[in-house]
Amino acid sequence: MKINNETKVGALAAVAITILVLGYNFLSGRDSLWSNGKTYYVKFYDLKGLTKANPVIYKGYRIGQVSKLKWDKNEQSFVAELDIQKDIIISEGSIATIADNDLFGTKAILITLGESKTEAKDNTFLKGEIKVGMAESIGNSLGPISEHLDSLISNLNATLSGSALKGTLANLEATTSNLKGTSLKIDQILLDNQVKLNAIFANVESITGNLKNNNAIITNVIKNADSFSNQLKALEINKTINAANMALNEFNTLLQNVNNGNGSLSLLLKDPKLYNNLEKVSKDLDALIIDINKYPKRYFSIGSGKKADKARDADLKNGTYNITTPEPQ
Repeated sequence: MKINNETKVGALAAVAITILVLGYNFLSGRDSLWSNGKTYYVKFYDLKGLTKANPVIYKGYRIGQVSKLKWDKNEQSFVAELDIQKDIIISEGSIATIADNDLFGTKAILITLGESKTEAKDNTFLKGEIKVGMAESIGNSLGPISEHLDSLISNLNATLSGSALKGTLANLEATTSNLKGTSLKIDQILLDNQVKLNAIFANVESITGNLKNNNAIITNVIKNADSFSNQLKALEINKTINAANMALNEFNTLLQNVNNGNGSLSLLLKDPKLYNNLEKVSKDLDALIIDINKYPKRYFSIGSGKKADKARDADLKNGTYNITTPEPQ
């Protein structure tokens, strides 16, 4: 069968139109002319460079693309139409986020599925969010830094051009001048006292020379001191201390025996009979001395002892002389 030229031209035109329509739909955000996927909408108040045909990605896998972008003048917002593959289940509460898809800032929509197990209905709205890109994040971080840097440079310029710095430089110049004057004065003092300084250095040299010449004597002195210290070390100091400790221990033992009632000394100190007898002897001695003082003729006059006894008996009888001697216990 022979095909005429008109049929060939018509078939070629149909193929060209089909390729043109498919290419247009692909560039406008549709995968194919006969795409029957699911459609969702997302509202954004700033697209951040999002355009039609940008991909819709879930966990790194492209599940669709942005098919349309419309402006809602009532809400003053943008509405992005998402064309999602039919076999992908988008749950209720899922979030569509505008984010960078590469280092050049190309945008994409990242899908974060919600926790609900119910699938979101076709032609419904998903919640939209915007993720700050790397370039924008760096710009936001550098913004405050640049402001602080400008403020620092401004303050530095003000400080360098201010009167305080000029005063500081003037004070520094005056200090340098004073140091220079002081250095000149020190040089002059050294020059004026050169003779005295030479004499001092000569004396120091003489002293060091004497020390050097008497090195043997100094060595002997050190040896004698060492010998004396060795002799002190050799003394039996430890034996002396041990003997003293033994004497103290014996004295402590004696005191313990006295306190415990052992020995004659303990009896003398603690026996009440000895104390009472000594007290009686003391009182008898006092009475004897009183009697001698009052009637000395009884003891020292020859031949008058009987008269003294009669006088003493009369006093005793009248109660004018009362001497009592305690009975021994």
